[in-house]
Amino acid sequence: GASAMRWSRVTFALFIATAIVHGPFVRAGAAQSQDASIAVRRATVDGLTLQYLEAGRGPAVVLVHGYTETSSMWRPFIPRIADRFHVIAPDLPGHGDSTTLGGPESFTRQALAGTVPPLLAEFGVQPVAIIGASLGGIIALTLAAAQPELVSAIVLIDVPHRLEEEGVRRIVDFMQKHKSFGSLDEAADVVAEVAHGAAPERAELG
Repeated sequence: GASAMRWSRVTFALFIATAIVHGPFVRAGAAQSQDASIAVRRATVDGLTLQYLEAGRGPAVVLVHGYTETSSMWRPFIPRIADRFHVIAPDLPGHGDSTTLGGPESFTRQALAGTVPPLLAEFGVQPVAIIGASLGGIIALTLAAAQPELVSAIVLIDVPHRLEEEGVRRIVDFMQKHKSFGSLDEAADVVAEVAHGAAPERAELG
């Protein structure tokens, strides 16, 4: 039916866009030479100030970064598609130069996803393709489930296709409690304790 056809288009778009994303990035010099075409802008939506990168013309593609990242992670990629697409890459609330949603209790995937539609309304574009990395992928899935008319295609990078509320809560709790580590060994111990309830045994490296 119509639903199957829709998801077929989404799947096809996912494979095509994933091939683009995982292709070799532009050389550093080429990225810098085209960087002037990437505008840094700000928009006020629902009382929040969101900073975003914008480039290109054509069908809209929204790039959503991961947790603790910013829109700058997409700078090497944007020139690869800006000749064919209107690219919008926001700093999520509480990241980069965007204002925050509030306290930790406000930092939910639903709240973060809810900031995307007002930003799209600023441009008068919909539906859009969304490429989301890690947390950005979770936001893409959340938005597509809540407002499917806004999303034409999804590309997921480093995120599962299914979300469990308990798993999302554990990830958010972990990131709030452990914002940094003194060493890789310390990080490995904490991750192992959370995942298995015991520290890992390490082999001595000769």
